[in-house]
Amino acid sequence: MRVLIVDDDVEVLDVLSEVLSAQGCAVCLARTGGEAMAMATTFLPDVALVDVGLPDIDGATLPALLRAAVPDHPLRVIGHTGVAPARLREAARRAMFDALVLKPATLEQLRWALGIDGST
Repeated sequence: MRVLIVDDDVEVLDVLSEVLSAQGCAVCLARTGGEAMAMATTFLPDVALVDVGLPDIDGATLPALLRAAVPDHPLRVIGHTGVAPARLREAARRAMFDALVLKPATLEQLRWALGIDGST
Protein backbone atom coordinates (compact mmCIF):
# COMPACT_ATOMS: atom_id res chain seq x y z
CA MET A 1 0.00 0.00 0.00
CA ARG A 2 1.30 3.45 -0.95
CA VAL A 3 0.62 6.03 1.78
CA LEU A 4 1.12 9.79 1.50
CA ILE A 5 1.45 11.26 5.00
CA VAL A 6 0.75 15.00 5.26
CA ASP A 7 1.55 16.77 8.53
CA ASP A 8 3.40 19.97 9.43
CA ASP A 9 4.89 18.35 12.56
CA VAL A 10 8.17 16.61 11.69
CA GLU A 11 7.96 14.32 14.73
CA VAL A 12 4.50 13.13 13.68
CA LEU A 13 5.80 12.47 10.16
CA ASP A 14 8.76 10.50 11.51
CA VAL A 15 6.65 8.34 13.84
CA LEU A 16 3.91 7.65 11.30
CA SER A 17 6.49 6.89 8.62
CA GLU A 18 8.27 4.41 10.86
CA VAL A 19 5.06 2.72 12.02
CA LEU A 20 3.52 2.43 8.55
CA SER A 21 6.79 1.32 6.93
CA ALA A 22 6.98 -1.46 9.52
CA GLN A 23 3.48 -2.50 8.39
CA GLY A 24 4.78 -2.94 4.85
CA CYS A 25 3.58 0.38 3.42
CA ALA A 26 5.53 2.47 0.93
CA VAL A 27 5.52 5.95 2.46
CA CYS A 28 5.92 9.46 1.06
CA LEU A 29 6.01 12.50 3.36
CA ALA A 30 4.73 16.05 2.88
CA ARG A 31 4.81 18.96 5.36
CA THR A 32 2.29 21.15 3.53
CA GLY A 33 -0.76 20.77 1.37
CA GLY A 34 1.19 22.18 -1.56
CA GLU A 35 3.88 19.51 -1.18
CA ALA A 36 1.17 16.85 -0.91
CA MET A 37 -0.44 18.02 -4.16
CA ALA A 38 2.89 17.88 -6.01
CA MET A 39 3.78 14.45 -4.60
CA ALA A 40 0.36 12.91 -5.24
CA THR A 41 0.75 13.15 -9.01
CA THR A 42 4.06 11.27 -9.07
CA PHE A 43 3.78 8.98 -6.03
CA LEU A 44 0.14 7.98 -6.78
CA PRO A 45 -0.79 7.01 -3.22
CA ASP A 46 -3.53 4.52 -2.42
CA VAL A 47 -4.21 6.42 0.80
CA ALA A 48 -3.42 9.94 2.01
CA LEU A 49 -3.23 10.42 5.78
CA VAL A 50 -3.85 14.16 6.17
CA ASP A 51 -3.46 16.43 9.18
CA VAL A 52 -6.61 18.55 9.32
CA GLY A 53 -4.67 21.62 10.58
CA LEU A 54 -2.14 22.41 7.85
CA PRO A 55 -0.42 25.80 7.53
CA ASP A 56 -1.05 26.47 3.82
CA ILE A 57 -4.14 24.58 2.64
CA ASP A 58 -7.03 23.87 4.95
CA GLY A 59 -6.92 20.16 5.71
CA ALA A 60 -10.68 20.02 5.15
CA THR A 61 -10.16 21.29 1.59
CA LEU A 62 -7.27 18.97 0.76
CA PRO A 63 -9.25 15.72 0.19
CA ALA A 64 -11.05 17.12 -2.86
CA LEU A 65 -7.87 18.74 -4.19
CA LEU A 66 -5.87 15.52 -3.88
CA ARG A 67 -8.56 13.47 -5.59
CA ALA A 68 -8.75 16.03 -8.41
CA ALA A 69 -4.96 15.85 -8.82
CA VAL A 70 -5.16 12.10 -9.55
CA PRO A 71 -8.61 11.71 -11.13
CA ASP A 72 -7.94 8.31 -12.71
CA HIS A 73 -6.39 6.84 -9.56
CA PRO A 74 -8.58 5.69 -6.64
CA LEU A 75 -7.51 7.55 -3.51
CA ARG A 76 -8.75 7.17 0.05
CA VAL A 77 -8.18 10.19 2.28
CA ILE A 78 -7.96 9.73 6.04
CA GLY A 79 -8.08 12.75 8.33
CA HIS A 80 -5.68 12.84 11.27
CA THR A 81 -6.49 15.41 13.93
CA GLY A 82 -6.40 16.38 17.58
CA VAL A 83 -9.91 17.92 17.43
CA ALA A 84 -12.55 16.63 19.86
CA PRO A 85 -14.64 13.68 18.57
CA ALA A 86 -17.97 15.58 18.22
CA ARG A 87 -16.37 18.14 15.89
CA LEU A 88 -14.42 15.40 14.20
CA ARG A 89 -17.44 13.64 12.73
CA GLU A 90 -18.89 16.86 11.31
CA ALA A 91 -15.53 17.88 9.83
CA ALA A 92 -15.22 14.46 8.19
CA ARG A 93 -18.65 14.68 6.63
CA ARG A 94 -18.02 18.17 5.24
CA ALA A 95 -14.50 17.45 4.00
CA MET A 96 -15.29 14.07 2.44
CA PHE A 97 -12.66 12.16 4.39
CA ASP A 98 -13.08 8.40 4.13
CA ALA A 99 -12.28 8.10 7.83
CA LEU A 100 -10.83 10.12 10.67
CA VAL A 101 -8.43 9.15 13.44
CA LEU A 102 -7.70 11.14 16.55
CA LYS A 103 -4.09 12.04 17.42
CA PRO A 104 -2.25 10.21 18.75
CA ALA A 105 -3.67 7.25 16.87
CA THR A 106 -2.92 3.73 18.04
CA LEU A 107 -1.52 1.17 15.63
CA GLU A 108 -4.90 -0.57 15.60
CA GLN A 109 -6.69 2.68 14.70
CA LEU A 110 -4.24 3.39 11.88
CA ARG A 111 -4.53 -0.14 10.53
CA TRP A 112 -8.34 0.08 10.62
CA ALA A 113 -8.42 3.50 8.89
CA LEU A 114 -5.96 2.47 6.20
CA GLY A 115 -7.54 -0.95 5.68
CA ILE A 116 -4.47 -2.93 6.69
CA ASP A 117 -5.45 -6.39 7.90
CA GLY A 118 -3.80 -8.30 10.71
CA SER A 119 -1.75 -10.49 8.38
CA THR A 120 0.47 -7.61 7.15
